[in-house]
Amino acid sequence: MNNYIFEAFGEYKIYIAFFLAILFFMKSPSISFFTGLILKLFRIKYSDKEYVEYDEMLYNQQLFRLKNGVRVASADDAKLISKALSEGIIERSTLRFTGWFGAVGVKRTMRLESVSTTFFGVLFIFTACSILYDAPYMKAGYVTYNVSDTEKLYISKHRVYDKNNNNSWNKLQCLKIIQDEKSIQHLKDACIYITTDDLDLRTELQDAIESESTEKKFSLRS
Repeated sequence: MNNYIFEAFGEYKIYIAFFLAILFFMKSPSISFFTGLILKLFRIKYSDKEYVEYDEMLYNQQLFRLKNGVRVASADDAKLISKALSEGIIERSTLRFTGWFGAVGVKRTMRLESVSTTFFGVLFIFTACSILYDAPYMKAGYVTYNVSDTEKLYISKHRVYDKNNNNSWNKLQCLKIIQDEKSIQHLKDACIYITTDDLDLRTELQDAIESESTEKKFSLRS
């Protein structure tokens, strides 16, 4: 199942993970929350009572944001929102992206911050979608063999795969292709890599697979 998911997303998984990470940090508390959580585990805290109270207030606000995805400016706001959620006055879905616009209940005299946040959010999503659309296809455990700008084959240590026609050939099938004079030349050339006993070609194939799997976009010479 993991291999299927890996192959289905190809290198898209990098951009998807990046996009999800951005959404997570938009919804989650700041890094200070996680720092405070670690310090609490080791029971490290301020000695001054006022600092302790202020730190607890900030921690509770950030914990509320982590749990509900909502920024609040005070404990009273958190209680008010919690009550509205429990009584069904506010749907949780309506608060989904409120964290983008600061604390709930805080009046803003200027809309510039909200407008700019929305603009850059839309720009980021548009850019991410463009990258996903233009990103080349990759198959786990295979290297791209460029036939032309529009046609590619994918070679592993044991198979040759044609994505356009959804065909694949193993070593025995490739041997027959090489021996058949009617076979397409570029398919013969690709098949050589999995049928050859030449150590240099086999090493070249292995290095290319490893290189492409680390996103170096290394392709076999055609």
